[in-house]
Amino acid sequence: MQKSYLLIENLIRDFSLKIVKSDDFKREIFKYSGGNPKVIITLCKLARETKYKTGNSLNVWLMNLDRKIYEATGKNKL
Repeated sequence: MQKSYLLIENLIRDFSLKIVKSDDFKREIFKYSGGNPKVIITLCKLARETKYKTGNSLNVWLMNLDRKIYEATGKNKL
């Protein structure tokens, strides 16, 4: 879990993500990724898109749904 959180923190910095509630974001990313580094990276890449932003938060559930759709259809847009 600690390594996953560290990866998420590094990706937030590397992708210049503007996260207001970073602890909540990290918890959500970990929840949906199950700690899988590939999924963590994909979700953080998706977090760069404005369509997932609602006010000051990101809809991680929707990001994860899109990730699953991309994987199932073979249309990996990342």
